[in-house]
Amino acid sequence: MTLKQISYIFKISILIFFLTNCKNTEELKVNKFDNTNVYSDNSILYALPLTVLRLDFEIIEETTIPGPYCIYAEKYIGIKNAPIQETTKWEINNINIESYNEIDPSELYIFEPVGKFKINIDNLKKNGILIPLNSRIYTEYKTNKNIVKKKHSDILFTDLSSSIYVGYEKNTYFKRVKKDSLYAKIPITETRLVNKSLKEKAEEAAAIIMTIRKRRIELLTGYADFFPNGNSLETNLKELKRIEDNYVSLFIGKKLKTKYNKSYEYTPMIKNINKQIVLFRFSDSKGIVQESALNGRDIKISLEKTGITNEINNFFADKINRIGANYKNKLYYRIPDNSIIKIFDDKTEIANCKFKVEQFGVTIPFPAKFLTDDESFIEFYKNEKK
Repeated sequence: MTLKQISYIFKISILIFFLTNCKNTEELKVNKFDNTNVYSDNSILYALPLTVLRLDFEIIEETTIPGPYCIYAEKYIGIKNAPIQETTKWEINNINIESYNEIDPSELYIFEPVGKFKINIDNLKKNGILIPLNSRIYTEYKTNKNIVKKKHSDILFTDLSSSIYVGYEKNTYFKRVKKDSLYAKIPITETRLVNKSLKEKAEEAAAIIMTIRKRRIELLTGYADFFPNGNSLETNLKELKRIEDNYVSLFIGKKLKTKYNKSYEYTPMIKNINKQIVLFRFSDSKGIVQESALNGRDIKISLEKTGITNEINNFFADKINRIGANYKNKLYYRIPDNSIIKIFDDKTEIANCKFKVEQFGVTIPFPAKFLTDDESFIEFYKNEKK
């Protein structure tokens, strides 16, 4: 055996000795955060995620404006029960429910790496396993849109008739005229312009409606004096319908719809499971009203826990594993549970969906070595005292 071979074997033996006898410096201690304790400078504080629900309500205000000829609707165009006074009706048109995670202040943990330890914080953050306290996780709170009731000041009825709104009226009066020594009464006729009565204008509008309907039937049955070619027929029919609707609205009125958006944030809590929590009060005549309003009804939210993590929770139920234990090379993380979310309008269910809710789940320790990534990691070094 040559000297070179002996030297090589000696080096390999030294390396094996160090690998088998030296202390492994990779270690990670994780504990629930306690501000009364003193932690090392290279410790990192993190929190478990907390699910917050954002509920966006789309509310529609429908205002009915009576037409100027409403009292003649049945007499001239045969429509009964035309509105004769302005009314307003509110309804919840759509509900959109979203969720996002923020820091759970009751679930703060601190890990203290000793020696060199590799762990991919970015992956843990992206997967929602933990949230570093310096992370920008808060989403922008949605602002409420058009929450102030609008006043309708526009002129809604402009095309009231195809004729002028004045007529000629002849009045005859007598004038005393002296002839010779006698006075005689001479009739004098005077013509002047006067406004037409509401009834007369309603009659004219009704006549226009009947004329339009007659022309439409003639076009459809081929009895018209001319027949449009190509798309002209469809265009003519649409225009006739538009004009007719304008004149009919003089009798039955118009409905104006305004959309409002109201957003609420709700944080589910274990103590409120299977309870109906009031979000706001709602009235068909006034929309969202104060909590004390007698003419409103409650819009409520209710959450039911599906219990898919119950068995896991029972497995880790002993206090030795859950509280006060120093886990080496393990991280606390949370397995969320599913929750059925329901929205009620008084006693009527108006929305139903399912979300994962972090705080309804179970918190357990997980071996940190399964969370490491050799390509992307954070390295911690601590000089041990000799």
